[in-house]
Amino acid sequence: MVCIKQISLSTAVFSVVSKVLAIDAGDWRSFEATKRVVLNNVDPDCTFLSTSNSLFVNAPKQQLRTDVSSQISARLRNATMLLCLHATGTEEARTPTQGRIAVTTTANTVEYLTSRQPLKYSSMSRWSALTSKLEYGKKHGFPVFIAIGQLDPLQRKFLSPVCLTGMKWTHIGLKIIGIIAMFVYNPDLAAGVYIDVDASIVDMSVLPSEYLRLSQQADLIATSNWRRPVLMNGGALIFRNTQRSMDILASWWAHRCYKHDQPGLWRAVFEQWPSWEAGNTAREDFWQQRHLTTMHYFAHNHHELREKARLQTRWKCEGTCDWLYRETGCLKEPLEMPGVLLLPTLPLNDGANKIKALQHFSGFLYYNESDQWLCHTDNQAGKTCAPTEKDFKQQLLERDFNRCQLCKIAAKTLKRYGCRKSKEIETYLCNCEQMLLPEYTLLENQSKVAAYCAACDNKQEQHHLFDKDAHLMKGFRRIPHPTFVPPQG
Repeated sequence: MVCIKQISLSTAVFSVVSKVLAIDAGDWRSFEATKRVVLNNVDPDCTFLSTSNSLFVNAPKQQLRTDVSSQISARLRNATMLLCLHATGTEEARTPTQGRIAVTTTANTVEYLTSRQPLKYSSMSRWSALTSKLEYGKKHGFPVFIAIGQLDPLQRKFLSPVCLTGMKWTHIGLKIIGIIAMFVYNPDLAAGVYIDVDASIVDMSVLPSEYLRLSQQADLIATSNWRRPVLMNGGALIFRNTQRSMDILASWWAHRCYKHDQPGLWRAVFEQWPSWEAGNTAREDFWQQRHLTTMHYFAHNHHELREKARLQTRWKCEGTCDWLYRETGCLKEPLEMPGVLLLPTLPLNDGANKIKALQHFSGFLYYNESDQWLCHTDNQAGKTCAPTEKDFKQQLLERDFNRCQLCKIAAKTLKRYGCRKSKEIETYLCNCEQMLLPEYTLLENQSKVAAYCAACDNKQEQHHLFDKDAHLMKGFRRIPHPTFVPPQG
């Protein structure tokens, strides 16, 4: 929810507020405005070396040559950020950037990056996640950047027509500046992959180009959460180095006035689509009061939005995909919009080529492999791709039972209740890792749905048939999960 009180602005009020705050109504969310922030506050003259247990940072302009996190923070004073390039072997061994795809992450301190504390429900730590990125860059010849530091003075002074009372959370949005800085100071990059510090590369053979090849038109590629669906998760993003990508990033930075950074990203993406009007009061109301329903709105209007853009694509999410997306917010196929390709939290079969899920596939919970490129440990997702030894043993024991039982629960939920809390509250409450377990087919002129649970041995448990609209006027209810009973002997 929006935690900073915001005011719906008509075009006239927008103009007045802009003058009072000395904000150029046409500039405050432009790429040029954001670029000035980068040029004034981010120092790119920085490299870092990784050792077995630390990062050694060399930033000459900041008079830094150290692996001591407190010394780096004291020098930066939460007022400057560093954009540091991983130096392989020696400080002078800089990976070329021309035509390359870069990997980047962001942290406020080196200490935070190098923590060995295991992440929740995972065998990973932030340090192991970082070393995976460095190993991946070295293997493929990709430059790896880390943005380090904070911009507290700038953040505390931040005012805009959508953030009239300033920011409460000064760390929000720093990843955006890190990504933009990577492109501003390295304009010859072909693309960049942003990966959160709590996400690790678990399949070193996967290349970002596999996802980029899915669409030549998409400038941003992303996926949702593994449980409760959102438009896109901000922890793993692939950007082409294009003007539209820069416009999305700049708008995201301008709309960072929320407790979490993702609503600003969703808004920035919406602004790239037809029918968006920057000063439209109704649009402001949509984001200020109802942004939690963004997912529901998009799932029910993506066809119309795409048609207005006259976008030709094979990734339209029609038929069964469209029905499931409307009902649950969970994608089973890629969905393309102007400038954006949304991927399902599933592995893909693109012709003869199998492509790993980008992130957030249910993986080891129900299958024999993680089957995803990135292991993102947010929201207990570490269980799916890097579980603890104890959790893995228990998951292995219960895997087939859970895959069958939760598949049946998914089918029964759609038959009896649906995934919305109520008809009036347009928020999805189902978990995608469960709702994507059945194989769905629309039957009888798309009036009925057949849900098939392949993991169940009993044929009666495998097949579920129900009217497509059987649950209408009902609200979501959680169906109890049967208790697993270990086999005797």
